[in-house]
Amino acid sequence: MPRPVSFEQQEIGAANIERFVDDVEAAAAAGNPIEIDRCRFTVAVDLTGLRATAGLRFTRCRFYQPVRLARTRIEGVLVLRGCYFRRGLDLSDARVEGPLDLGASWFRRPGLTPREDLVRYGLEDDYPAAAVYAVRLHVAGETMLKRAGSLGNVLFRQAELGKNFDATGIH
Repeated sequence: MPRPVSFEQQEIGAANIERFVDDVEAAAAAGNPIEIDRCRFTVAVDLTGLRATAGLRFTRCRFYQPVRLARTRIEGVLVLRGCYFRRGLDLSDARVEGPLDLGASWFRRPGLTPREDLVRYGLEDDYPAAAVYAVRLHVAGETMLKRAGSLGNVLFRQAELGKNFDATGIH
């Protein structure tokens, strides 16, 4: 069984975001599970198009800029549990073959983001003021939003949510 590639209690900013993305992409290409725990991201995280065969887990992370997981293909679990997203999460056109777990996460809408930031991060096209933007998201397993909170819209337009959708305690 492949060993997980872990990032714990790190601050990811302008000086090390490229290395972080390269390490995540390399681990995904090698078929290793990726576990990111209690990291703080002060810059946008763009993993658009990532292909991960062994799963991707973010737990108790804080994201202060937009997070893009658009067009990702996750063959295992995608976990974003207990995270804080200040500028939104983009899961448009993503495909998750296992469960999607957004439980106990808190989402703020990117509507407060200046237009120039949306252009800089490539988010200006059809990016509404949604805290979670999941247009055409496909999840084969369970979708869990237990105890999640949002200060903006949670948009699952044209999404295919698999076996079970659990939003118990969402606010």
